[in-house]
Amino acid sequence: MKKVALCKMIENFEKRKTEYLESIYQECRAKTERNWLLNNPQYISLRYFSRKVDFWPDKSEEIIVKFDFKRALIGSALFLFIQVATVAAMGKEMLTSPGFVIMILIITLISAYNCGKEIRSPVKIIMNKDGMWLHTTRSWIAWPKLISAYIRVDSSGESDTHFLVLHYYSETTDSFASTEIDLHGLNIKKERIAAEIESRK
Repeated sequence: MKKVALCKMIENFEKRKTEYLESIYQECRAKTERNWLLNNPQYISLRYFSRKVDFWPDKSEEIIVKFDFKRALIGSALFLFIQVATVAAMGKEMLTSPGFVIMILIITLISAYNCGKEIRSPVKIIMNKDGMWLHTTRSWIAWPKLISAYIRVDSSGESDTHFLVLHYYSETTDSFASTEIDLHGLNIKKERIAAEIESRK
C-alpha cells in the first residue's frame, strides 16, 4: 500500500510539474508575441550561453557569484568623466552652472546609493554540488528541485539587460515558484553562470 501511495504521489507531482512547465511556455510565448515588433523580451536557454564557455565546469567546486564593486566604481567614474567632458566641450561656463552641478550631485548620490545597497548584500548566488543559494529567496534550492532555468533579455533600454530566471519546487509550500536575478555588474559573466547551472541541474 505504501508503494502504491508513493507511486501516486510521484505521478501527481510529475503531472503538476508538466502543467507548470506548459504554463511557463505559454506565458513566455504570449509576452514574446505581444512585443514581436521590438523582439523584446527574449527568452534564451542556458545552453546557448554555456556554449560560449571554453571549459567544462567542475561540479565539486563551490561558485560564489557576487556584486563586483570595483567594476561598478570604475563604471560610475567613467560615466561621470564622460558627462563632464561632454559639458566642458560646450563651454567652460557650463561646468559652473547650477544645473550641471545639481546633475552631477544627483548622479553621484544615485551611484553611491546603488553601490551601498549592493555592498550590504554582495553575494547573489552560491552554487555547489548539492544546490544553489539565491539572495532573492534567501534559501537553498536542491538541483533536483530546479524545474526550469533560462535567461530573459530585456532590450527596451539603451543596452540589453540580462536576468537569470529560475523556476523551482518549494517543499515548504508544496508549490512551484520563480525568481529573477539581475546578471549585470557581477564578478562572474553570465556565460559561465549559465554553464555552471547547466552542468549541475
